[in-house]
Amino acid sequence: MSKQKSRLTRIAQFCSVIIIVLFSILLINNITKGNVFPLETAMIIAAVALAAAASVTAGKAPKWLTGVMTAGMLVFIVSFTVLSAAVVSYAAAAADDSALPDGSGGDIAIVVLGCRTREEPGTMLRKRLDAAHELLLKYPDSAAVLCGGQGPNEPLSEAQSMYNYLFRRDIAPSRLYMEDKSTNTVENFKNAFEIIDSADELRGRKIIVVSSGLHLLRARHILKSLGAEDGGFYMRAAKSAGYFGEAAMLVREYMSWAKLIFTGV
Repeated sequence: MSKQKSRLTRIAQFCSVIIIVLFSILLINNITKGNVFPLETAMIIAAVALAAAASVTAGKAPKWLTGVMTAGMLVFIVSFTVLSAAVVSYAAAAADDSALPDGSGGDIAIVVLGCRTREEPGTMLRKRLDAAHELLLKYPDSAAVLCGGQGPNEPLSEAQSMYNYLFRRDIAPSRLYMEDKSTNTVENFKNAFEIIDSADELRGRKIIVVSSGLHLLRARHILKSLGAEDGGFYMRAAKSAGYFGEAAMLVREYMSWAKLIFTGV
């Protein structure tokens, strides 16, 4: 085996290991959290299987085929690294409350983006709700729009789960608006805007978007695509749900960005 082919084989196997580890983290996280969706699970398993096949066949397949597989994996790893750096950087900036507006919040609507729930919010959703609760106390004249419909394996809508959580923490029902029809972030915003525009007491308010930090860069892109102007919205990152969960979310964000790029808003 030539040195060049041996080097190519090692690179292919190294890339395969990285991809297998990344998607295995996402799969394990989904299983342990009960977030097993057929299409996403199939895509994760396919990615792991293809990476494993590339590792096994590296050095045995024709050099051109190994080169093509290696190039494809390198494109994924480089693009994943660049996107992850941007996502993490934006999340860190969105954790800084000094950028938020002053006042009592009479001109503010807090839009809380939902995620998987059971009877009680899971760790990630609870972190988002805790951040929203802090803002509702900071801005006593503000209101919150709680976004998220009911998935096929959820006992109630995400919006209802969020409402229950905040109500038990002494947030007045009159300050809470439920958007319980959406199934993704784009629908979260579209439906939330309909609620805000249709309510006299909310119309024209600036919004503070609350979500997991790693979700906020994509949320900002969607907001801008829907016509939101700089200065009309703010971002507030919830606290981390743990390193393992954050690693899994980075992989999911990559998949979500890929879908967003191909399908648009």
